[in-house]
Amino acid sequence: MKKFLTWLFWAPIAFILIALSVANRKIVTFSLDPISTNDPLLSFDAPLFLLLLAAMLTGLFVGGVAAWLNQGKWRRAARSSTQQTASHAPQRDRAPSQTAPLSTAPQLPSPGGN
Repeated sequence: MKKFLTWLFWAPIAFILIALSVANRKIVTFSLDPISTNDPLLSFDAPLFLLLLAAMLTGLFVGGVAAWLNQGKWRRAARSSTQQTASHAPQRDRAPSQTAPLSTAPQLPSPGGN
């Protein structure tokens, strides 16, 4: 079932990426020089779909890093809680038990009244 759900998720994404790549095969010039449009210093030619995929992957990476950095306080709190729990474990193990032993607990009468 898990394999089917994986295919159900990834198949449409793969189809969309393939369709995007086929529809945008034209070579375009990507320029990082906003001043000189005739002879840009920092430019290269690449298929448009590669630039689009690179932009999407860059956005995915930047978003993941931002989420990871934003969740740092929660990871720190979980780490601190784990350390506190581990430091209290020896005290818990040494503490006398508050429950009554099983041998002194009241017993139910046997069936049949004996």
